[in-house]
Amino acid sequence: MMRMADTDENGQISKEEATAVADKMFTQMDTDKDGFITADDLPKRGFWGR
Repeated sequence: MMRMADTDENGQISKEEATAVADKMFTQMDTDKDGFITADDLPKRGFWGR
């Protein structure tokens, strides 16, 4: 995750970089694009594949 979030590759994650990663994750999880993450948005097997 560190490499993915540290977009300027300076060895640190800024608040802006962390926010960008969180926004991307939220967008991916909000499968029905209603602005909320609910149980219906999660895969039936569970988010972590269990």
